[in-house]
Amino acid sequence: MKLGFTTLAMFTRPNNDIIETAKKYEFEMIEILGEGPFFKNDNLEFANTDLEICIHAPTVDLNIASLNTGIRKESVKQMKDALDYGKKNKCNCFNYPSWANWKK
Repeated sequence: MKLGFTTLAMFTRPNNDIIETAKKYEFEMIEILGEGPFFKNDNLEFANTDLEICIHAPTVDLNIASLNTGIRKESVKQMKDALDYGKKNKCNCFNYPSWANWKK
């Protein structure tokens, strides 16, 4: 098992600082939060590291099961964009926590 942390833990810091912190404390992976400053298609600092990369699916204001067609289409587009970003960053894990995970 690998030990890592999410970029949310350092959301005010530049990505290069996050990478350096992970290496300094001997983390083996980083989960990139699919929101805000971490998740931009021209932002590929994570691709050039030896850390394992995981993408946490974007969730804020999204609903892939929405009855509203516009919201549903944009939500699906955001998921596809996240997967594309993951490919560019050599990601081998995509975390999509769904409501089903919390059902009893």
